[in-house]
Amino acid sequence: MARESKATYEDVAAYMDDCYSQGVDPSLRSVIRAVGGNSASTTKHYHEYNKTRQADIAKMTQELGSSKIAEILASEIKILVTQRTLKLQESIARYEKQLAELTGIMGEHEKECERKVNLAESDKQLEIAGMAEKLNKAIKTMEDAKDETKDALEELAQTKGDTQQAIDKAEQKAQVLVDAANQRADKAEEEANSLREQVKQLTVDEAKREIEKALFNDTQNQLDGMRITLADKNTEVVKLTSEKEMHERDAVRLSKELETALKKADQFSKSQAELIEAQKQLNQVKHDLVQAERERDSLTVAIRSQDKR
Repeated sequence: MARESKATYEDVAAYMDDCYSQGVDPSLRSVIRAVGGNSASTTKHYHEYNKTRQADIAKMTQELGSSKIAEILASEIKILVTQRTLKLQESIARYEKQLAELTGIMGEHEKECERKVNLAESDKQLEIAGMAEKLNKAIKTMEDAKDETKDALEELAQTKGDTQQAIDKAEQKAQVLVDAANQRADKAEEEANSLREQVKQLTVDEAKREIEKALFNDTQNQLDGMRITLADKNTEVVKLTSEKEMHERDAVRLSKELETALKKADQFSKSQAELIEAQKQLNQVKHDLVQAERERDSLTVAIRSQDKR
């Protein structure tokens, strides 16, 4: 039985971050089912992630204040930061994939252009070699015909002193040889004309190669444009990374402002409690004052009664 592969902490953390960013609290069973791997290692990573996350929330809660609202805010800020981080990671991965695809396309275009150029050069060399061989054969044929004509004339000169019959035969043989030589010379001339046409065709092929070269330059310009596009994509990736850092700084700033607001709210609550206490004391003083006035009136009435007596 094959051993079950172990899931890494990064796999578990990535899945749980995605769940929390969607507002879902992942259970251990769902994590094991989604990530796979050895159950013991997955469970260990699951508890480690929860411990780390609770520590981060507790630390942020401690920075914001100890109230329930601060704890909720800390959890929400943690989720927002996780969502933004995941989106930035997806954007970076998408741009990196596009960069790899464009790089592959550029490499394929360069290889194809190089193959066409090499093939055109190879075909040109083969055609030149073939035409040179045919030209050499035609020249050799012409030389052979000249040699045969020369031999026939020499033979005619040697047999000139013989009888008229021998002369006629020699002339006939010479005429045959001359005709054959002329035919060979005409054939050689036709082959030479054919070779001239092939040379002209080679000039046409050279023009085709120039067209292919122009197409290669256009393709190269397109590749340069793709390189510029890749540079723009890289600039956009850097810009997104800067935005991520700016959002993280904004989150820290908002946390500090929230902490200050909570402190002011706490101070306001204390001031309100002191105001209520002072109001109570004022009411007690007023009550004591009324009691004192009543006692004074009673004493005044009693004194007047005694004076009348």
